[in-house]
This record gives sequence, structure tokens and C-alpha cells, in this order.
Amino acid sequence: MANLVALYVSQVRKNVLLYTFGAPRVGLREAAYDQVVEAYLGEENIYRMSHNFDPIPMIPVAPYIHALPNIKDRNNLFVASPVNSISMDNHDTANYIKSVSGKTWSDIRSDKLNEGYLNKQYFSSWRSSDSWLKQYFGRALNAQMATLQRILQGLIDTVGIGLTEVATILDLLSIAIRKGIEVYQISKNYVLKFISDCAAMFGMAVEVSKQLLLKLFRKMMTEMAIAAKLAIATASKVVKSKEFHLILAAATAGSIGYLMI
Repeated sequence: MANLVALYVSQVRKNVLLYTFGAPRVGLREAAYDQVVEAYLGEENIYRMSHNFDPIPMIPVAPYIHALPNIKDRNNLFVASPVNSISMDNHDTANYIKSVSGKTWSDIRSDKLNEGYLNKQYFSSWRSSDSWLKQYFGRALNAQMATLQRILQGLIDTVGIGLTEVATILDLLSIAIRKGIEVYQISKNYVLKFISDCAAMFGMAVEVSKQLLLKLFRKMMTEMAIAAKLAIATASKVVKSKEFHLILAAATAGSIGYLMI
């Protein structure tokens, strides 16, 4: 709602500011949604903050995208989650308030850079040793997915080639199912190993096939849907809270601002 209303109002009034915390994806890549929003609002007027293990910004999966989809975008404020697993707690308003409390936008941008470095460390560890997988067997599924998410993000940040569309494990599987694994070209070997390791972590055959991709995608999507529904249920209770109205007042001061939590 925040994205769509801001886009609508920007066509009749200038100086629209869009602030979102933990917002889901709104538009399609094929429709150049990100470019349309940036053209109407201006990149400098969009502030999109999300915790890296908040399930809501991960859905819907590719080909849906965010405004400011690239981690390198200045106001894509992608920061470490308070809970180190995919959890509804990471979508909680109080935790977003804690993440920004006493900080400037520049401080938050610095936090984002530190998180990127940590993801590369996870990827480096995964690439150099097969023993990492054994460390995570028996852990809760959301913790396993969080580990895989860090490795994938590190893979994207380090290798990059052929993975520009990917933001989450589910996106990787979705694109691979739709277009075929060959779409990843040079980074194909890393992608195949990553998917095989994901399958092994969930007790599936490690030989990559369309059947495996579908099975793995459905299993992960089921777990993600549960986490997302719990997060939405939690968020729906905050609209009457004092904190919500304080943020709303700050966002709307001086110009039209739209907020999604």
C-alpha cells in the first residue's frame, strides 16, 4: 500500500517521500517496476529498510522485485536482523525501532556494509570446506535457511556473474525452474553446488534436476509461508500502538510520506 499510494500521489504532487520498514515486494521486473518508482519519486526520496531475515521482504518471489532492489542502492538499507534466523520477530515493529534508534541514515548504511562483509565470510567458509554442512544438521529449519541465505548472499556479492536477479534462496530456485539452471552461465558450478547442498541439508537427493528444484522450492516456500503469515499477524497489531503513530508523524512531517511496517 505504501509503495502504490506513493506512486499514485507522486503523479499529482511533487515532493513525495516513501519510507518502508519490512515491506514486501510490490512490482514485476518485466514491468520495470523499480525504474518506474524511481522515475516518479526520485531515488533520493525512497528509504527502504529491511532486516535480512525478515520473511516479508522475501515475498513474493522472483520475478517480483522491490523499489531500490540492488544492495548497492544508497537507500536500500538492508541490515542484520535481531534474530539470526528467518523469524516473525524480525518483522516486529519494536525490533525495527531498536535497529534505527539513535542512528542517522549514514550509520545505518554503514551497518549494511558490515553485514555484506559477514555474508562473504559465510560464503568463503562454505566454499573452502564441506564440513560446514554437518554443523547445521538437526537445527531448526528456519536457522538452516538463514545459514543458507547468508551463503547465497555471499555468493552473489563475491561471484556476482549470472546472479544479478537473485536476492534469496527461493528466488534462485524460482528462476532456475522457470529458465533452467543454464541461465547462470559462468557461476553455474557454484550454483549447482549450492543447490545440491541445500537439498542435502533437507535430506533430499543432491543431483540437480527440475524435479529436485520443484520439491526443494515447495518445501522452503511452505516454511516461508508459515513464517510470513505469523509476521503479518504480528504486524497487524501494531497500527494502534504509540510507536507506530510516532513513526508516522515523523514520516509525514513537512511533506507526504507513506509508511509500511
